[in-house]
Amino acid sequence: MMKTLKIVIWVMAIITIFVGFFVAREHDSFFWHRIPSMEAVFGVLGTLILIFLSRILALIAFKKEDFYD
Repeated sequence: MMKTLKIVIWVMAIITIFVGFFVAREHDSFFWHRIPSMEAVFGVLGTLILIFLSRILALIAFKKEDFYD
C-alpha cells in the first residue's frame, strides 16, 4: 500500500511540473509567476523547509526521559 501511494505521489508531482509549462499566465503580479511550475517548486521547497525546521525544533525542545531523575 505505501509503495503504491509513493508511486502515485511521484507521478502526480511530475505531472504537475509538466502541466505548469502549458498553463496560460494571464494575471501574473510578480516576476516569479512567469516562471513555469514555480508554484510547484515553491510548494516543495516550503514543505522541505518546514520539515527541516520541525526536526531542529524537536532536537532543541525534547528532553531525555531521565531528565528529572
